[in-house]
Amino acid sequence: MAELLRACGAGEESWVRKEDPIAIGNFEPEPDRSVIKGQRSQFRLVKPSTVQFMIELATSSLPIDQAPDFSFYLAPLLNE
Repeated sequence: MAELLRACGAGEESWVRKEDPIAIGNFEPEPDRSVIKGQRSQFRLVKPSTVQFMIELATSSLPIDQAPDFSFYLAPLLNE
């Protein structure tokens, strides 16, 4: 996993979350996997509000995940 994170440019100060919520204003999406920058200990009591990248696998939820409002709350989550 560490090699994959480095290959994606995530760096050593990053870690992977599994199906845990991310705080985006009033929304709390739960991506299948997300890579968070910082130490895990920083997020014991606070949900991350940005991610380096995330993975959402969609089968039955594909129509919902492709809805226009999905990208509305996803945009502020992503680092530029």
